Amino acid sequence: MNNLSFEQLELQLTPTQRKAAWLLVNGDLEAIGKKKTPEETAAELGIVPETIYNWQNSDDFIAYFNAISHQSIDSL
Repeated sequence: MNNLSFEQLELQLTPTQRKAAWLLVNGDLEAIGKKKTPEETAAELGIVPETIYNWQNSDDFIAYFNAISHQSIDSL
């Protein structure tokens, strides 16, 4: 379990990783049928889909994704 603060988590990731996490979270929160796939997110970022899949298995990326998911849900 990662006990870093949100700010510390941000420092662990590249700007592209942070943007990918935000895009994926926003896709999860959109209406059914509009959700972006990891492939679409990768294309938007100019990276290969495998990179997204690798990040999704990284503890730091998962912790950041979960943190922004909670923030987004709390703001709803």
